[in-house]
Amino acid sequence: MRFGVFLLAALSLAQTEEQGAALLGSWVSNFSKSQLPAGYQYRRVRLQFATVLDTITVGSTFVLSSGQEVRATELFHLDGRPHPGTLNPGVMLSAKWAPPRKVETTASKDGKDAGVVTYEVSADGKTLTSRYSTTPEQVLVFDRQ
Repeated sequence: MRFGVFLLAALSLAQTEEQGAALLGSWVSNFSKSQLPAGYQYRRVRLQFATVLDTITVGSTFVLSSGQEVRATELFHLDGRPHPGTLNPGVMLSAKWAPPRKVETTASKDGKDAGVVTYEVSADGKTLTSRYSTTPEQVLVFDRQ
């Protein structure tokens, strides 16, 4: 019985690592391919993805229009259940794989929906598209570095 549980856990972790392989690495914004609101405040956005077991870490570097760099890192558990966010107190985050190369993340605060962000890698592995559930929808396209 224990071997069966161990085998199931090992297969689940292997699947997580395989799904995450397309997302891993560094991505730089390509605003010419993106759909952004007027007055978008960033000059450049860089994302760095890493997976460990059943989590994914997203490191972000934002270059503001002033030239100032702002860095942030968020950890997502890929089990589809809400977990406390690390950047904003009171925000609960959930994330799950949406095969074949997509991660869906949701945020809530005080029990209310605070938005959905998806990250999807193109079939050729060269482009990452991030969609934000804002009105109007915001779409950021990134090129693999």
